Amino acid sequence: MKAFFIQNWKCAAGALFILGVFAGCSTQRHIPNPRPRFVTDYREQTIYEKLKRLPVRLELSGFDEKLPSVDSESPIGTTAYELLPFKPIVKREFEEFIDTNFRLVGNDVKASLVLKVVPENYPVKRNPADDIECAMSFKVIFKAATDEPGKPLFTQIHELYCHAAVAYHDIEGLVPCSIYAAVQKAVKNCIKQIAGDANLVVKLCGLLSPHGPVIYGKSFEMPAGKDSYYYKEDAKVACNDDEPVEVKNWAMQEIRNRWSHTRLFNTSCMFFSRVEFIPDERVWMFNYDIIERNEFIVIPDRTMGGYTGRCFLDCTVVTNDVKRAEVYMKNRLSDWFQDEKDHRPSKVELLNFHKDENNSGFRMAEYKCR
Repeated sequence: MKAFFIQNWKCAAGALFILGVFAGCSTQRHIPNPRPRFVTDYREQTIYEKLKRLPVRLELSGFDEKLPSVDSESPIGTTAYELLPFKPIVKREFEEFIDTNFRLVGNDVKASLVLKVVPENYPVKRNPADDIECAMSFKVIFKAATDEPGKPLFTQIHELYCHAAVAYHDIEGLVPCSIYAAVQKAVKNCIKQIAGDANLVVKLCGLLSPHGPVIYGKSFEMPAGKDSYYYKEDAKVACNDDEPVEVKNWAMQEIRNRWSHTRLFNTSCMFFSRVEFIPDERVWMFNYDIIERNEFIVIPDRTMGGYTGRCFLDCTVVTNDVKRAEVYMKNRLSDWFQDEKDHRPSKVELLNFHKDENNSGFRMAEYKCR
């Protein structure tokens, strides 16, 4: 006699509940640990090199309508149906495939491409040799983002079918390895088809959005001391689909080049007070000061009367003796206040004393004086 089960079975975290009746008893299969591997990896180098920056989101559809089951004839003529964790396995493998070749993003990040995976065919059977035969077939729909008014957010640009069929011996109490093998080999088939379709690769490359230009804020001339001044400015650049570190290095060089052509100083220095990446927006923010190069430079915070700020020391003036450099900087700062305010501060305190990562020839520190 066949037993029928409720179809809206759900997978609880870390466990698989098999709803089956065999001679009046229910059974439970466990997820193998570690996860069985039947492909080395999903990396396709030609795709990775071209599309590793492309933000892709995974979308699963049709998995909850029907779940695969193991159908086997028992010795006493009854049939046992065991529901299996189909959707979680497919989700994990396709996410790894995307993350290995593209840039996997969630719903909170704007995607340039959505891969919609729909199960087409997935019979799972036990054969007379007690092997579990599994055939997997998926439809993979490529949907590209569009900004055209009046059109859907994503429009279909391609679809392909990936498939695999395997048979492995069943291990009592565990989710059949055939499930993992068939899904993994089908996913591997998917990336192979992408790599072999030149027209599709061209379409996907066309979805990449290069980084934006450097957008500059206003420049402000600020006093740095008697007969001395510097410029304060900010800028930002959107990374879009480009690598953030590469965009940062490019943008900082662009900013330096822009100021090197102004000829405001005989020789200028640029000190960045803020270099920050905003992950949600994929934007770099820069704040920086441009001042004439000297062996000792003070950039005061005028909002605090100049008694706090930053100071910079040319590393060639003092050897690599850090303690000596710190004492030298304190003395020079005291002299600067003597010239600036006609008196020396009673106490000079240096904080965060280190080499400037953006100007390797300088040591810098934040100062407080009173």
